[in-house]
Amino acid sequence: MERLVELLRSLDQTTSTLKKVEHLRCYFQDAAPEDACWGLYIISGQKIPTKVNRTFLHEAFCEFLGMPMWLFKESAYHVGDSSETMALLRGPLSNPEHPPALGEFVEKELLTLKTKTPEEIKAKLHEWWGRYDESVLFLIHKCFSGNLRMGVSKSLLIQALAQVAGIDKETMNFRLMGDYKPTPEFYENLLVQNITIERKSKPYPYYLASPVEDAEEEFKHWGDWCVEWKWDGIRAQVIKRDGEVFLWSRGEELINDSFPEVLAQAMHLPDGTVIDGELLPFKDGKVLSFNDLQTRLNRKKVSKKDLETTPISIMAYDLLEWDGEDIRYKPLRERRELLEKIDVFPHSELVHVGSIEEAKSLRVTSRERGVEGFMLKHWESPYQVGRKRGQWWKWKIDPLTIDCVLLYAQSGTGRRSSLYTDYTLAVWKDEELIPVTKAYSGLTDEELASMDNWIKRNTIEKFGPVRSVKPEHVFEIAFEGINVSTRHKAGVALRFPRILRWRKDKKPEDADTLEDVKKFLS
Repeated sequence: MERLVELLRSLDQTTSTLKKVEHLRCYFQDAAPEDACWGLYIISGQKIPTKVNRTFLHEAFCEFLGMPMWLFKESAYHVGDSSETMALLRGPLSNPEHPPALGEFVEKELLTLKTKTPEEIKAKLHEWWGRYDESVLFLIHKCFSGNLRMGVSKSLLIQALAQVAGIDKETMNFRLMGDYKPTPEFYENLLVQNITIERKSKPYPYYLASPVEDAEEEFKHWGDWCVEWKWDGIRAQVIKRDGEVFLWSRGEELINDSFPEVLAQAMHLPDGTVIDGELLPFKDGKVLSFNDLQTRLNRKKVSKKDLETTPISIMAYDLLEWDGEDIRYKPLRERRELLEKIDVFPHSELVHVGSIEEAKSLRVTSRERGVEGFMLKHWESPYQVGRKRGQWWKWKIDPLTIDCVLLYAQSGTGRRSSLYTDYTLAVWKDEELIPVTKAYSGLTDEELASMDNWIKRNTIEKFGPVRSVKPEHVFEIAFEGINVSTRHKAGVALRFPRILRWRKDKKPEDADTLEDVKKFLS
């Protein structure tokens, strides 16, 4: 356990990618499999499955210290991380005990909490808080919450593990796809060079497109490019191997239970087929909106009414495996020809474009078509892993924008925990400002510091971590879409809102009205 604590400290003290990979490589190279399997699980940001939720943990900690909950929350808002806050508030011990090995602690301590009563769990927590030093406690707290935030992406983990195993990164990425149980056997199989990993249900790592920056410069020979509409759905792979079908989201979740009608369609695929595409709601031959798709997300049980009201299918746009063979190395032109032989799912429509002027003219019709713009893929491109610039691009339509007035501000998290960076913004309804959205990104560090200083000097009221401020500043907010919402006072919800710019040239009375915002619904 102390070895993982040492690793976390080393990761936190460097911003160098190379050094992070080296620290990870050294840890996994030296750790015993029974410790390394859980180290991998925790560094990946996974929560250890216990009965302890965040509220219970915080209440037990406040009871341990004799601290009021409001003071703990105020402290956590300023630190930016409740796990770190608890470790700091507990403070140093004169003679802390050495913790057991990581695997032993997880198996014999953390996992056994599922069988204990709340009082027994609380007693165990109090025991740990009185026994271990702050760095060990921070790790224990993170086992409950997940999300270590150590600047370690999955790609860095894959790179480090691939170096330990002596295999290529793509193979390691494939082995880590999907769900896994953190067992010593699983970890040992990751590192074996010549092994046939059970891959019946495994998806392939996804190839991601880069945003277009200069279309006129990038796309000069339109005949070289496959142009498709960019659909607003959920990226997914559908797999049929050995008579079974599997549906995976881009987030590496197996979502078979949520979309049984897609599985039924996939049973008609030839064995040894993997299709990459977009989950979309189809009805009467037409694609419905993302709002309709949202009614089907995250459901384990799907009713007959759901299937009738919002049937789902996959818009297929690439073929990754054919007749059991991995064909990602083939050029897109050949993969597309094979895909069109499969008459099970609808295929993405090819858009015939001969010039940049024609492309721009078609692109502005995207919203009325219910799409987000264009996908542009080079006909000779293989199916790669991750975001590789140059051969796959997304050329999205310009976002919708509104001008809003800042009403409330809240401190951020992590490195932003000392600044007021999270804004609630409003538009006019008659003579009243109505909150319409929240935004957390878009300003420069210099602008954030300036606004933070102004917020602290112009606070009207405090509501815990939130401050209401004088309605003086106008911000232009960009967003991708808008839906009717019964949960929000304004009656609408914006998709992916962010601050486009600080409109210092505008006064609050120049901001948009709720009527202006609702016009976007049409």
